[in-house]
Amino acid sequence: MPPSLAMRFGGASSLYRRAMVHQCRIGQAVAFLAGDEPLALAMLDTRRSRRAELAIRFRPAARQHMRALIREAQLTLPAFVQARILVFARISPRNPRGQRMARIAGFRPGGFSDPAIWLWKGSGNDRNLWRRGFQAASGASAKRTAGRE
Repeated sequence: MPPSLAMRFGGASSLYRRAMVHQCRIGQAVAFLAGDEPLALAMLDTRRSRRAELAIRFRPAARQHMRALIREAQLTLPAFVQARILVFARISPRNPRGQRMARIAGFRPGGFSDPAIWLWKGSGNDRNLWRRGFQAASGASAKRTAGRE
């Protein structure tokens, strides 16, 4: 992703602009556009083993495209679960809009001492996929399968 595009998500703050460029360089990033208008920047930090932190920065123009952006997350994130990668996000308890969007996309509060950490668990069939993927990672499904033979 070109740094000039990442900088457009930083707004007037030079600190935020530098942070957007840095985040795009250290991880994976994708920008969602409507024509030439940038809507959202999704950044995935995969430096940890079997964990990926998702950060999304929205522009005001994204408001009218929010359903499509959430659907994109719902279609993309199950691939991480299939690869047994835990996807999490940090959502401030003071950000009810962010929490609502995260919940619609399939994130749930992580239940940790830090209430800002949310885990992606999907919805409906995705939840079963999440359970199977992480039980297999922990060896739980292997024990269950071995007992049935």
